[in-house]
Amino acid sequence: MSEPAVTSGVDADELVPGALIRAVRVWQGLDQVTFAECFKVSRRTVIRWENSGNCFSRSEKTFHAQLWAWMLKRYRDSGVT
Repeated sequence: MSEPAVTSGVDADELVPGALIRAVRVWQGLDQVTFAECFKVSRRTVIRWENSGNCFSRSEKTFHAQLWAWMLKRYRDSGVT
């Protein structure tokens, strides 16, 4: 997989709703364990993100922010609403 660009359309430090995180994960066809492995976090962290949301800061070009931006872009480009 090539390195994802930070082009999520989510403003820096904006809380990403848990429902959106779950929708993107499910659309990608990933279970919580596999999604956690992608982000190098625990399954419990994914559960927390899906319950409370998460802030994937675009201001820091972190691995998490870049991966989230790439996944979100693919999800939005697919036309899923």
